[in-house]
Amino acid sequence: MFFILLLLISSSLGSVLDVGGQREPKALPSPTKQAAQSPLPSPKGHVNDYAHALNDDTHEQIEQALVELKKRSNIDFAVALVNTTGGKPIVEYSKAVFQSWNVGGGGDGILLLLAIDDHQWRIQTTRGLARDLPDEKIKEVGAQMNPSLGQDHYGDGIRRGAEAIIKILAAKRGFAPISIPAPLLPGD
Repeated sequence: MFFILLLLISSSLGSVLDVGGQREPKALPSPTKQAAQSPLPSPKGHVNDYAHALNDDTHEQIEQALVELKKRSNIDFAVALVNTTGGKPIVEYSKAVFQSWNVGGGGDGILLLLAIDDHQWRIQTTRGLARDLPDEKIKEVGAQMNPSLGQDHYGDGIRRGAEAIIKILAAKRGFAPISIPAPLLPGD
């Protein structure tokens, strides 16, 4: 598998599941502890491509779908593409981005982070969505994304992942699924 899923899913509180399937307790945030410092600037929309891996059409199609998801379900879905986490474990990196961007804003939120040069991706969710996106569903999402990511078709991989997550949530929460058009050309 070209892209490694280091952590299948975690919630903002609770436990973390690693690749070996071992659950390890997460420390609850201390009231005196400062919010995590994001390694990324503030987001501009739902899709933030700091790796410049998406073409404009793919970026806009995914952005529109995530705006529509927010309207239909009040779920905040953020996507971040970076070249690398700079040697920082993707678990820590995604958690810092998730918290500093305030994904979900106290409600339901998802962050899909792709570190291209590190060949890793991670899905971070709020606790409420962790119930709707259990580990086996995240594995299914990975199975949808990984073939495209392994061929360096990052836009198609992100599109497939976002669409798979939306489809799962639509079935669980009772809203109409949202389709994201496939790129017309292989390069995304």
